Amino acid sequence: MPNSKNITTLEHYDTVFLLDDSNRMLNELADAKAAVTTLAAEVKSNTFKGGEPSLRFFNSEMVVSNVGNVEPNILARLYSENTLDGAAYLGQALKKVLDNYFNTLHEALKESATRFDSVKGLNVIVISNGNFADKPSKIVNTILPTIQQLKRFTRPSLESLERHIGIQLVQLGDDKMGADAMRKLDEETKLNDSEDIFDTTQWDSDPNVKWDSKSAKATLRKILLGALAERLDD
Repeated sequence: MPNSKNITTLEHYDTVFLLDDSNRMLNELADAKAAVTTLAAEVKSNTFKGGEPSLRFFNSEMVVSNVGNVEPNILARLYSENTLDGAAYLGQALKKVLDNYFNTLHEALKESATRFDSVKGLNVIVISNGNFADKPSKIVNTILPTIQQLKRFTRPSLESLERHIGIQLVQLGDDKMGADAMRKLDEETKLNDSEDIFDTTQWDSDPNVKWDSKSAKATLRKILLGALAERLDD
């Protein structure tokens, strides 16, 4: 298993930032921009080698590839220009990402064992206020079939699905219902006897936060690695 203490753990994973662009995010627009730009900068500053981290959305089909090399002001503008509309169906948004990953693994396996083993793990970072349109049980039931299929694709270098796939839920704002939804979502995976692939982290919305401070760096590390490392998973 990759060393969970080190940011280089990310070298073993392809990271997908999955951003909520629903109409429920109007009050979190500033935090959403800050989260995307700050995380992208952190990825870039750590000489990220885990493939090309991408930015995807709940509703929009737009995909921003290699987001670590995109200037922060451009990322902020992209989110501003991407109209906040539609409902926040997390299950459907996650299923698209997981299905795409499953297809990548399946095609690699058909090609060769070497090609299959070269496919990195998947680290999904969901950025939202937690006001999902689907209930936690519905979200889990939507993605569970793909998760179960992925159990067949365990790589020797990644000891279990828990290390193969991680889903980090980053809450923007302090909405209690949103926080409860994320907490219950984590619990639902355990109730369904599925591996604990979820982790949750609260985003610091203080505009004056110094992200180069020790405590802030710890938060960023938790977001980027929390769903992949047991010792960081609350």
